Amino acid sequence: MNLSDVANLRADINAGHVLAPRLFYAGAVLQSEVPPRRSNRWSGFSTVVKTVEEARTAVEEQSRAGVDHIKVEKRTRPEVLKEIIRTAHEHNLRVVGVPPAFVLDASNDGLDCIEHFAEFFRETSDKRTEYYALYRDHKIDSMTTDENYAFFGTMETDEPYYRETIKALVRNGTYVVTNTAQTSTFIGDFELTDLSRRRFKTKEQVAETEAAVLERARQIRNNDYRMSDKNRRRHLRELLDLHRAGVRMLAGTQSAYDSIGTAGLTLHDELALFVMAGLSPLESLKTATVNPAIFMRREKDLGTIEEGKLADIVLLDANPLVDISNTRKINAVVAGGKYLSRKDLDRMLSSIEEKAKMGH
Repeated sequence: MNLSDVANLRADINAGHVLAPRLFYAGAVLQSEVPPRRSNRWSGFSTVVKTVEEARTAVEEQSRAGVDHIKVEKRTRPEVLKEIIRTAHEHNLRVVGVPPAFVLDASNDGLDCIEHFAEFFRETSDKRTEYYALYRDHKIDSMTTDENYAFFGTMETDEPYYRETIKALVRNGTYVVTNTAQTSTFIGDFELTDLSRRRFKTKEQVAETEAAVLERARQIRNNDYRMSDKNRRRHLRELLDLHRAGVRMLAGTQSAYDSIGTAGLTLHDELALFVMAGLSPLESLKTATVNPAIFMRREKDLGTIEEGKLADIVLLDANPLVDISNTRKINAVVAGGKYLSRKDLDRMLSSIEEKAKMGH
């Protein structure tokens, strides 16, 4: 969708003319070059900005188009990123993205949110200089995915630098989007083993899911770094360390039109992983309610249930503060003040199931 169409859709949702989740959007991804490897994060959705002048112009154009924030990707030169951040902040826009260099530097430069949580480990490891050089020197373009992860498996946390980076994130108010449930390490805990989700997938999507199951089994047989207990423990430890230090985290799913994860359900997976890491259920819930509202500067309207706020409410049959899995026991939804009963929700889900059968 072009930005004017997205703006119109957002207005229709906010006015209650279209029943949908509230929409916040960025424009085209900004980066200094588009990698040869295709990705649903940037392929066909990127604007190349090689100079600070191009960066300034691109941000100003997106601001005029009404975007809610600016998105950048890893292959953005640090001096260009600084200009993107400076210009965006002039227009009261947040900047989110995968840092082009070290998380510590990006946070100090004013990046508002670190996207894709795996970057935090790689860029606070003892191999962070070599990792950045892979992109700077374009060596990663000729590496296979297995070669990438074999290299990641040699990394160890640089503890002093790790702690320094966490302190910087807190000091600078830098948010972190987690995207944990969709990673190779954790997707088998929920998405790949929950057969009930397949009713919402087309035949092609089911085949992709089955291929992912086989690929995960291959990785386990090969003692792949992604499937290792060490990697799982490290990942969960980092989530807890960030939380305890006071870094505001946002529950992310990295869902896309062609991703394996089932939209909506992967958010519940993410909340469960926060609790698995050591957060309380209430703390986990805040990553999907209070924190996003604050990040988007909409805490006066959204994020908590209070008089005068917009009526976006999920009604549950059981208390999620007792068991986070109770977020899945949905009795009804109030969306922008419109009440949707369990029967209404089931009819909507049945419609999605029928469309999946027809290949839509």
